[in-house]
Amino acid sequence: MLQQAREAVERRGQRTVIALHSVDHEGEGPEGPSLGYRVANLERSFADLRTRLDDLAVVVARMDTKLDYLATRDALEKLRGEVMTSLAGKPGLGAMWAMGITLFALVVAAMSAGAAYLPFLTRSLHGSP
Repeated sequence: MLQQAREAVERRGQRTVIALHSVDHEGEGPEGPSLGYRVANLERSFADLRTRLDDLAVVVARMDTKLDYLATRDALEKLRGEVMTSLAGKPGLGAMWAMGITLFALVVAAMSAGAAYLPFLTRSLHGSP
């Protein structure tokens, strides 16, 4: 079972393989024969853990500097309130359509008046025969 656990750890692609040991140390006290071996393994594991924590500290520091540029939820809610307040005084979709139709009607009326006046304008510019 220990060998299977080691192979599983190696398959995960970890940088270091943590040695897995049985905790069944019957009759072994603090001065047991495997104490030095166990302490050496703990020291190696702790060194690896310390290296990983140092790597994480660098990543967290980079994330912390980037977080200053991101908006917080409160800032976004405040901005949303300001935008909604400024949009409240703007005309709605129906009012925009009404203005567009009115402008179109005025342009059509102006073009019709210009077309009706065109024969009189050409007579006055070219003279009457």
